[in-house]
Amino acid sequence: VTLFINNYLEHFIISPLVNISNHKELVRSLWNRVFEYIILNCIDKKNIIFVHNLGGFDGYFIFKYLAYTYPDDVKGLVDMDNKFITITLTLNGREYVFKDSLRIFPISLQELCKIFGVDGKLSQYNPIFNKLSTLSDATSLKNFISYGRKDSECLYQALVKAQQFYFDKYKYKVDIVDCVSLPQLTFKIFRSGY
Repeated sequence: VTLFINNYLEHFIISPLVNISNHKELVRSLWNRVFEYIILNCIDKKNIIFVHNLGGFDGYFIFKYLAYTYPDDVKGLVDMDNKFITITLTLNGREYVFKDSLRIFPISLQELCKIFGVDGKLSQYNPIFNKLSTLSDATSLKNFISYGRKDSECLYQALVKAQQFYFDKYKYKVDIVDCVSLPQLTFKIFRSGY
């Protein structure tokens, strides 16, 4: 898991040095560290965290952890295909809202970067990253971490450029963090001018 928060990249992996016989506990430990980091570093009353493909992949892992750890404090909004639109954790007077950037910009991350003029991904996703052996091979692990870090960084940079574009450049004054889909963004733009 890689996060880009407050202009700082942080990554979290399952340690290859631990006994992997209890994989559920290793995964829970990973998510504990991820959410401890989020809670310590996202200190606004409402924190928006974008994930590219929340509905199709990452959201299931995020929601599963949150529903187990904070069952009374998490809610998910899903579409008719049971894909996450948002996942919201309300904790200690703060909200952590996970949104799917793919719903607002329904294109690949590489295309999103290209459109907004930021450096894109280092490489295509390597299927070897799906194997646990990646964690014990130094070269594969280094490549996996680099891939994840670059993905998070380029998503952040593309969304900042998109936010500036829609809020400032054409005087739409529409902030993408207030949107959950391309139709909503389009309608907000329409209403801002007409």
